[in-house]
Amino acid sequence: MKKICIITAVPDTINAFLKEHIHLISQNYSLTIITSSNHNIFSKIRKKSRLISVNIKRKTDLYNDFKSLIKLKKIFNNEKFDLILSITPKAGLLASLASCLSGINNIRIHWFTGQIWATKTGPKRKFFKYIDKLIVSCVNYVLVDSHSQFKFLKSENVLDSKKGKVLGNGSISGVDLKLFKFSSKFKKSFRNKIGLDYSDKVILFLGRLNKDKGVYDLIEAFNLIVHNIENLHLVLIGPDEENIKNKMTKLKTLNSKIHFIGKTNEPQKWLCIGDIFCLPSYREGFGSSVIEAAAIGIPSVTSKIYGLKDTVINGRTGLTHSAGNINEIANAIKKLIIDKKLRYQLGKNAKKRVKLFYGHTYLSHLFLDYIKKILDEKQI
Repeated sequence: MKKICIITAVPDTINAFLKEHIHLISQNYSLTIITSSNHNIFSKIRKKSRLISVNIKRKTDLYNDFKSLIKLKKIFNNEKFDLILSITPKAGLLASLASCLSGINNIRIHWFTGQIWATKTGPKRKFFKYIDKLIVSCVNYVLVDSHSQFKFLKSENVLDSKKGKVLGNGSISGVDLKLFKFSSKFKKSFRNKIGLDYSDKVILFLGRLNKDKGVYDLIEAFNLIVHNIENLHLVLIGPDEENIKNKMTKLKTLNSKIHFIGKTNEPQKWLCIGDIFCLPSYREGFGSSVIEAAAIGIPSVTSKIYGLKDTVINGRTGLTHSAGNINEIANAIKKLIIDKKLRYQLGKNAKKRVKLFYGHTYLSHLFLDYIKKILDEKQI
């Protein structure tokens, strides 16, 4: 049986994006997963694959990175995997280098899900862009999780058409349509958790709370319109990476209608409380949270950047704005809040589009077919 290895620096990537992939691959191949130790995630998939813990840190740590590189090289030499797939930048760099150093003639694939250098300037942009170029040079194939991101990588001379591919209409894993569906029960109970009525109007954000995600812009846009719209609330769900809540509290600028929920393991339930989903991001590989919201039937307001261009059709499944334009964000939100008919129609269109193109089983089968074709070609 062919041996496949999936490696990621972030254990949560497995739970968020790879469960269905793992289920299908483990039925057809011998599968090993390498990531930083996380017992909760390990226990969920232990029956489906073998797991190896390697301490791969997301941030630069030269000593730890070197130790991880050597450990990966040793694992690759011992295991002799037929195919190695890396996801997340650090895992991609270490896996591609370790695989090359091992000297084993295997297939190496990296999956791009966004570029951290896209919003940087000067030496930092050049450095992180070089890292991505190095990854591309060390692997045989590249997957990209959106068509607009693929165009961006080509325009930046990081990737060419022959080496890269987007599966279907994009997305690394799609949406579990059985899990992400509207429930009036969850809408009521989860609104009650934070003291909201069923009739309140809720703007929703789901993701990491930081500057790159446009959270500061969203808060500023919300404050422009909150006093003119009755019962309007902003709910921010996800890890507060930049202590935004504490900063606002100290500055006494925290509006009582802004609710910080923190990290959740039940995004599908929290999404049910929203009327509009907002992701005013400055960089995004695809925007999985947008299609998750769409599966619930919620239209989105997003920035017009690569990645998000694939998830929202302006005027049909949501509204878009220029990245960083506070007034455009505020006006788009206001338009959808006031026009209930438009909001409903865009949400309906978004849900239909997700069912058509982004079902997780469909995308996992595309991925499995892609892997099978590559392995069969090598055998020939």
